[in-house]
Amino acid sequence: MRRGVPPSVIRLPRVKLLIINSRYFPSAGPEKYLFNVTRLFEAHGHEVIPFALKNKRNVATPYARYFADNLGRGDDLYYEEMDKSIATRLQLLERQFYSFHVKHKLEQLLKDVKPDLAYVLHHQNRLSPSVLSACRNHSVPTVVRISDFSLVCTRNNLLRSGEPCELCLDRGVRQGVIHKCVKDDYVASAIKAAALVYFRVSGIYRDVHRYIFPSRFTMTKLSGVLPGEKLIYVPTLISADFKRAAKLGTYALFVGRVEEEKGLIHAIKALARTNYPLKVVGYSHTGYGELLRRYVRDHSIRNVEFLGPKFGHELEELYENCRCVIIPAIWYENLPNVALEAMQHGKPVISSSIGSLREVVLDEETGLLFEPGNSDACLAALQRVFENDEFCRLLGQRGYERAVSYYSAEKHYDRLQGIFTEVMEGA
Repeated sequence: MRRGVPPSVIRLPRVKLLIINSRYFPSAGPEKYLFNVTRLFEAHGHEVIPFALKNKRNVATPYARYFADNLGRGDDLYYEEMDKSIATRLQLLERQFYSFHVKHKLEQLLKDVKPDLAYVLHHQNRLSPSVLSACRNHSVPTVVRISDFSLVCTRNNLLRSGEPCELCLDRGVRQGVIHKCVKDDYVASAIKAAALVYFRVSGIYRDVHRYIFPSRFTMTKLSGVLPGEKLIYVPTLISADFKRAAKLGTYALFVGRVEEEKGLIHAIKALARTNYPLKVVGYSHTGYGELLRRYVRDHSIRNVEFLGPKFGHELEELYENCRCVIIPAIWYENLPNVALEAMQHGKPVISSSIGSLREVVLDEETGLLFEPGNSDACLAALQRVFENDEFCRLLGQRGYERAVSYYSAEKHYDRLQGIFTEVMEGA
C-alpha cells in the first residue's frame, strides 16, 4: 500500500475480479455475500468472473462452461442427499484434501480470462484448497474470506453435544476423532482431521495474501493457525434490496438453517408460553426441522408456523411485517446476514449473547441479548419488545442507523478495494 495513504483514498483500477465459491445460486450466507459483492464491484466498473460447481440452480453466466463437476448425482447439496456409491465417496474424499479435477477446470478459466485477483469464499469440502494452487501457478494473487471454523474444527462450527467446544483449538484436531464429531463416526472424523493436518503440513495456504474476517471473534479463534499479519477484519455489507419498514409488526421472525446449532427450540419454548406468533423461515437437511415440527405438534403449540425457505420479495415482506427478528443461536455465529437484514428493515434483533453476535447486536441499543439456551431470558427479552411499542421502535431505529452507517455497501467497497489494491501492488 502507498505509505501514508488511507485505503479508502486509494482507488482500485478497473480489474478482472475472480470470485470463487462452491455455489452460484441464492442459498445461504456465503451466496448472499457473493451476489452482493458482485453487484457492488460491477457497479464500480469492474468485471467479476465466477467460479463454482455445476448445478441446475446456478444463475446463468457465460463462465458456466468452466465450472467444476458437482458431487454425487450432480445437483445434490448435502451429504445426506447424495448417493453413497463408491465413486461418490471417492469424490468426497478427494475434495476433502486436494481436487485435481477442480484445479484443472479453474486453470482453464485462468488461462483464458487472466483475472487480476481471486477472492476466495466457501471452497473447502466441495471445491478443495486446490483452487489456491491453481491461482498460485498462474500468478493470480488471492484473498480468502473466512466465514466459519473449518480450518480449526472437524465439525466446522466449534459445537459438540449442543455446547460450544474448543477442544480442537486447545488440544489439536485429534479431539474431533476421539469424540466422533463428524457424523458420529470415527472414520469420517479421522478423514476430516487428517485433511486439517494436511493443510497445515503442506503449507497450501502459505501463499494466500490476505485473510478477511467478517467478525473479530472468528478472527481471534483462527489467529493461532494463520499468520497474524495477514488477518484483516472487514465487516460484511447490507444489501440494497432491503429497505427500512416504518410500521411495527405482529410476529417474531426466525430466518436461517433450521438446525440444532441455531437454537430455535429455545425460542419455541419461550414463545409457547405466550400468544406472540413466531414465523420460521428456512430449511433443514439433517431432519432436525422435522423434530421441531413434531415437538410443536406434540405440545399443541399453535403460534409457531414453519414457512420453509423464502427469498427475494417474499422474504422482504416477512421482514417488513415482523415485530422483531430472533437469533437464538447456541454456537459461535459468524456475523449472520439475518442480523444486518433485520437492522436494515428497522427491526430489533433479539439474540443470544454468543460469538460475533455480541459485536453486531448492541444490547439495549439495536436489540436485546440473552443467555444462550435460556428460554426464560429469551421470553423476557421478547416481552419487552412486544409490550412496549416505543421501546421496540427505538431499538429498530437505532439498528437501522447503525446498519446504514457501519455496514453500508460503499464502506465495504472502500475496505475491500484498499486491500485488493495493496495485494496487487505487493504481488
